[in-house]
Amino acid sequence: MEIVKRTLCMILTAALLACFPSAEAAGPESREDYQLRIPTEENLSENERRLDDMLTRMKQEADQLYPSTVPYAIIDWEGSPVHEELYRFCREFPKGGDLHVHDDKVIPVSRFIRILKDSGKVFIVPEEGPTYGYLYVASNAPDNAVPLNEALSSGLLSESELREILVSSDLDVPNGRWASFERLFSVVMGLQADEALLQSLYEEGFRYSCENNVDLLELRLILFGDEESVGNRIRLVRDAYYHVKDEYPNFTVRVIGTSGKNRFFEKEFAQQILRSVIHLSRDIKDEYDPANPKDFIIGIDLVNEEDASKPLSEYADFFLSDEVRESGLQTFLHAGESLRMENDNVIDAYLFGASRVGHGFNLYRFPELLQKFREKGIALEICPISNYRLGYVSDMRLHPGLIYLQQDLPVVICSDDGLFLTNAPLTDDYYAVILSWDLGIAEIKELCRNAILYGGLPEDETQALLAQWQTEWNAFVDSFAEAG
Repeated sequence: MEIVKRTLCMILTAALLACFPSAEAAGPESREDYQLRIPTEENLSENERRLDDMLTRMKQEADQLYPSTVPYAIIDWEGSPVHEELYRFCREFPKGGDLHVHDDKVIPVSRFIRILKDSGKVFIVPEEGPTYGYLYVASNAPDNAVPLNEALSSGLLSESELREILVSSDLDVPNGRWASFERLFSVVMGLQADEALLQSLYEEGFRYSCENNVDLLELRLILFGDEESVGNRIRLVRDAYYHVKDEYPNFTVRVIGTSGKNRFFEKEFAQQILRSVIHLSRDIKDEYDPANPKDFIIGIDLVNEEDASKPLSEYADFFLSDEVRESGLQTFLHAGESLRMENDNVIDAYLFGASRVGHGFNLYRFPELLQKFREKGIALEICPISNYRLGYVSDMRLHPGLIYLQQDLPVVICSDDGLFLTNAPLTDDYYAVILSWDLGIAEIKELCRNAILYGGLPEDETQALLAQWQTEWNAFVDSFAEAG
């Protein structure tokens, strides 16, 4: 297996080196136009330069913690050491936004478990049969399920075992990584029957984002049912957002209505869900400030494992329709989350007018399209830990996101389904790329600004949020640099 992984890495490296635009396609003036862009440091403040020196030291010290035989995944936080000062830096700097988050999966597993225990109404299927570990509430629990707190107190289940059910440290299983990953969604699906519990999970996830210094959270809600059911879920999320905004007034949540495209979603059913989102976007607003309502639903998307789902091209009639074009909603499309040569969803995402692309991992296979992404400012939502966990890259140093960043493509760092993937969503993603990609303060600052500039907000809200982030960034830099 390790030999296969290393071979894939070599192939990926070769592909990345081939990803520079050709002279014929791009028409450069000289060879220098092909060189990797190094973000300028000339505009850094004195304290930013000081912090950059500190960051260099922290990365050098952190690098010594990991033996050379360990690939730069640095993901198994409980089994691997972390450099405490660098990790604190990653946790505390203002991150701008997290623009690729699914449902309530932004919440860390430790907080997720605490909410389940505190609710007192969660049931779990004991260790028998294929549904071991599946979670339910009283209204939908099967006969063989037992109360979760009873299972924990009796010794039938330990908290560490519960954590292992929810977060797989090794998704490389005989049935495939995606099969293991998608099973985790089934494990928690039964909890959605209790709206109060679900709202508590959203609220705790939003609080975590605020404590993780995220100002803008764009939530992809995968939706089911008729328009009334879709609307009820979106309003529940909005209520959770309002409660947390009472505590953190500078926090903003927006919703991207999402359906699926795998075998469980008939094409017309998936499109009807997105039509419901379009209709509801006219009525469901962010009215936290009643005198100044804002759009709450900002876009639409389709999800699921790309290589096992319908290609985006099958939805061309819908995404190119007047209905979508005139809706005012943006398209934020999952595309390019694949290693397969035949996967060309990134082409259709471009043709459908996507504002951002979720993952875009294999964009390097399409050099001329890469140039178009750069010209039009189509941002890539890079989810480093998710890509590692699902087997798209085995060494974070070889993640194409670094090349995209260096080629001046708009890149944002995102957490994806953090609940299932790591202990501290987004903080861990940044720790991995800062160390593996050898990022400095200039690059980190660019990534954070991108997470606001390429968000789905209108220009006036974007500029207000950017000014807010700049104030937070300056305070952080001064505090961290002077403390060091």
